[in-house]
Amino acid sequence: MARSRPIVSYFGERGDQDVEAQRQAVQAFVRGNGYRVVEEFVDKGSALRSRIRLRAALDCAQRASCPVLVSGFDWLSRHAGVVKEFAVRDVPLTVAGRSEEHTAELQSHAYVVCRHLLERKNLCTETT
Repeated sequence: MARSRPIVSYFGERGDQDVEAQRQAVQAFVRGNGYRVVEEFVDKGSALRSRIRLRAALDCAQRASCPVLVSGFDWLSRHAGVVKEFAVRDVPLTVAGRSEEHTAELQSHAYVVCRHLLERKNLCTETT
């Protein structure tokens, strides 16, 4: 029997999908793809804005040399700073319900956008 691969799960409580629905999507993905969740992190309420637990999830994923699993990429990628954290720390992102190839493509596009925004910000800073 093949060993399961470690993964860290992260949820953010938000209006359109509660944590339990996210957890169910992640658990189905984990069971069907040979992963085991080493730790789970949840940001709720005002903590969702600062994403304190996301930072802890990234720290844990770095230590375990594994990806962070989320139930959806859309809400996570709304802030360039969040995507930047994955890029800077070189932590892979996995999205439940998406193929690894599709997730890698999303992450690659997000990194390009993030890099562009950071370069643009630096250019604006240098000219002022």
